[in-house]
Amino acid sequence: APIARPVSIVGRCSYLFNAKYGGESAVLKLTWTRTGRLPEGAVYRVLEHHGVSNIPKIFKSGVIVKDFAGYRLEFLVMEHCGTPMVTHVQGMSMGYMSMFLVDKLVKSSIVCVSTTLTEALAANVLHRDVSADSITIKDGTAHVICWGYAKLISPPTDSDLRAETAKYWCFDWDKALKPTPAKDQSIGPALYVSSRLLLQAATRGIYDDLESLLYVTLDTLSNRPRAGKPNEQPVGFAFLNSPSMAMARLACTQSDSRFLSFFGVDLLRISTLED
Repeated sequence: APIARPVSIVGRCSYLFNAKYGGESAVLKLTWTRTGRLPEGAVYRVLEHHGVSNIPKIFKSGVIVKDFAGYRLEFLVMEHCGTPMVTHVQGMSMGYMSMFLVDKLVKSSIVCVSTTLTEALAANVLHRDVSADSITIKDGTAHVICWGYAKLISPPTDSDLRAETAKYWCFDWDKALKPTPAKDQSIGPALYVSSRLLLQAATRGIYDDLESLLYVTLDTLSNRPRAGKPNEQPVGFAFLNSPSMAMARLACTQSDSRFLSFFGVDLLRISTLED
């Protein structure tokens, strides 16, 4: 069955389907992407080679179409890693015991995701798309998925890995690792993007991904309305243009005790997070 999600017909688009592989729940991901881009499957190959934790297992993968009008069709059959953390927590009741479990889950998830992102950095990989959709919960453990916009800082030092990955995924390392334009459009949903990137910073790094993790965590704990008029959203999650959103969030960080309330987070709900 298809998994509903927005797609773009320009630059890169992916279609997801629920599937089974060897009796396990899986996801089939079909992606049209420009031939010069780094394949998501190649990113997973590098992450697996370096033993990066809390990422999906890849059961089967490959290239279906090498080049059609400058686009490549890739497929991944991967482990189903549960539901997005934001959705998972919203589905939990808010009794006292549930609140304690939510706090415990969020704390452990922050550790898991931070570990994954730093392990990936050690493998010269930046995720670049940390958002509500890319952090999921399965069996109480957080996973980091959606590595399609990831960037390798440099090609693998292992010559065999470098050659095998390029041949299997039909791409050229030099083209795939060319410098990113200053106005990089592949920055993920604006709601979770770091203030630097909202202000069109020319470079990006691990701190931008970690700031995005902060916003996903705040959204997970927020009581903000999930539907309705934009002006009903708390300041931190107001749907503004990029510069205005960046300045609003920078102002929020200077508010000390009111910081969390600006993101719609009830202090009583997160008392145990301070332990």
